[in-house]
Amino acid sequence: MKVDGTLREAWGTLRFDRLPQHDYDNDRRVKNPTVQLFYDTEKHEFRCFKKFNLVNA
Repeated sequence: MKVDGTLREAWGTLRFDRLPQHDYDNDRRVKNPTVQLFYDTEKHEFRCFKKFNLVNA
């Protein structure tokens, strides 16, 4: 659910091992445990969302 209350439907994967080569482990940014990173299989890019706002998995 977005901040304005509307729903955003997204199709993606958490299986980064099935994606093209990317250096995930060497990312030095601080990980936020309240945010989920995923690969959007429709837009072919990485996206994220706040776990608290997830309506249905």
